[in-house]
Amino acid sequence: MKKKLELKDIARYLPYIVKGYFFKNIDLVTGICVEHNIISSLNCGNVEIKNFKPILRPLSDLYCTITHNGIKIVPAIEIAKMCDNGHNHTDSKVCTYFGLIVIATIKCDDVEKISIYYNEDGISSIKMSWDNVMMATYHKIVNLLHELKIDYRGLINAGLAIDANTLGTNPYK
Repeated sequence: MKKKLELKDIARYLPYIVKGYFFKNIDLVTGICVEHNIISSLNCGNVEIKNFKPILRPLSDLYCTITHNGIKIVPAIEIAKMCDNGHNHTDSKVCTYFGLIVIATIKCDDVEKISIYYNEDGISSIKMSWDNVMMATYHKIVNLLHELKIDYRGLINAGLAIDANTLGTNPYK
């Protein structure tokens, strides 16, 4: 069965000013109407979700330097900072493999690892090499993915979202 874009796929991005294509026009999403599957925009008005595609960053942007709010960051390193409080991350290393991103946080006494497993449907799991990670940290990670507009649900691969890096001008820089 072919995947369809649903409001649940984009609702958590809304607090972070997400943009999308409304009938081939790029516009800012201003709200949703759950009852009627409607997306509201700043200039294009209300449209049915079937006529909308969010503009998101691909999952590969997790390990690239991106610009967010005028600051250059590597999202995977930002995730490491959230998970491993109090340690210097200037020596952190990000390694990528097919279906896996590993962030190694270098400490003076050992190396901790965060592993992000993914497939064409998006992130399948996040594992850490230490046990003291609180559930709140996982929520912070998901919130960061939303704030950075990272497509962790596989919408780009399914043709339901636009890769921000394929546009002439990335609207999130």
